Amino acid sequence: MATTITDIAKHINVSPAMVSRVIHNSGYVSKEKRELIEKTLSELNYVPNKVAQGLKSQKTGMIGHILPRAYPNPFWAGLCQSIDEYADECDYQILRLFTYNDPKRELKQIEEMVARKVDGIIFTSASSKENIQRVVDMGIPTVMVERPLDVMGVDKVLIDYVEASYVATKHLLQLNHKNIGYIGVDTSVNVVESERYNGFQRALMEEMITTDNKFIKFCESYSPQYGFHLMEEMILSDFLPSAIFVASDVLAIGVLQALYKHRIRVPDDISIIGYDNTYADILSPPISSVGLPLKEMGEAAINLILERMKSKITSVKTLILHASYVERESAKHNINQEVESDGT
Repeated sequence: MATTITDIAKHINVSPAMVSRVIHNSGYVSKEKRELIEKTLSELNYVPNKVAQGLKSQKTGMIGHILPRAYPNPFWAGLCQSIDEYADECDYQILRLFTYNDPKRELKQIEEMVARKVDGIIFTSASSKENIQRVVDMGIPTVMVERPLDVMGVDKVLIDYVEASYVATKHLLQLNHKNIGYIGVDTSVNVVESERYNGFQRALMEEMITTDNKFIKFCESYSPQYGFHLMEEMILSDFLPSAIFVASDVLAIGVLQALYKHRIRVPDDISIIGYDNTYADILSPPISSVGLPLKEMGEAAINLILERMKSKITSVKTLILHASYVERESAKHNINQEVESDGT
């Protein structure tokens, strides 16, 4: 049977109220008595009754996380892990539900979380502004992570995607690459894809460099198959840029497969830089990539929820996190401006 506050009190001959004050860190208890109670709590393996604590505080110790899916997207999987780990450190549990990019399903998942009385909700790549607004209107602490929608009263944790792509592209320019290709997801899909491409273009514009449109390739979503198809299209056009910025390591998997098929060496024949640093170190060769601050994103999202729970603040916070460039073996100094493909 679990040890109770009464058991602790009887064991050291103090009142249950005094034990409760120590457990909840409320009210005065002398240093001597506090140390004795804390020692006894440890010796008797006292575990707080979270259900009872929740009833008193109207908190459940549970935070919701709604996102399209966790897998196979390695970015979302990594973000989920960082949220889970930090929530555990803060003594919270995560209730995670998936929308599969369906606004109706998103609404159902919100209703489920409201029914379970979560203390706050984190949205990753939310589908509907109206759905988010409903949560805010109910007074539930809300945070949007990574892909924001324009909703009033919502804290946000974002990455400076423009800067991230800009830094990667500048690195290629510093390696004397002037003809640089781009493979990514269609910029009309969402603001994140647009920002990734804008950072790439900004770096080129600063050097007054224009890339041939045949070296700019877009697809519908991140998958190795799309990366392979777009890279092969580029190869069969007879000429290759000296370097390519690939807006996802998932796409880069397919890009490397197409290059290998056509016997084009990385980085000897063409330089490659990836994005999100998920699979980059296990590819062949290990590719230079933009590393995203997943750990910081998860911690920031949880902290914003907890801040909202503890105070009545009305100001909205937007945290902008910065990516980092991770150099490996896939990019080298360029000697020739353009590499002719064998087209095989």
